[in-house]
Amino acid sequence: MASRHASTAMDRRLFLPRGWDPASPDADPAEVARRAACGIPDDVGHVEKWQLAPDMLDEALSRGIDVPLAVADAG
Repeated sequence: MASRHASTAMDRRLFLPRGWDPASPDADPAEVARRAACGIPDDVGHVEKWQLAPDMLDEALSRGIDVPLAVADAG
């Protein structure tokens, strides 16, 4: 969200690489163990980066927040 005076992140999501997702065929046992040690909930899995932004925009719209412009980093 931004105005003439300030800006702030409206939403953010945790990106997990495929290797950290035990449901992924690319799961790495060492990374899955690291994930558990970090306390990442079981229901959080790998989502492609390109899909995170539309999901966040859909959520904002479902809450009645008008999103006339969105910006993101190169990732």
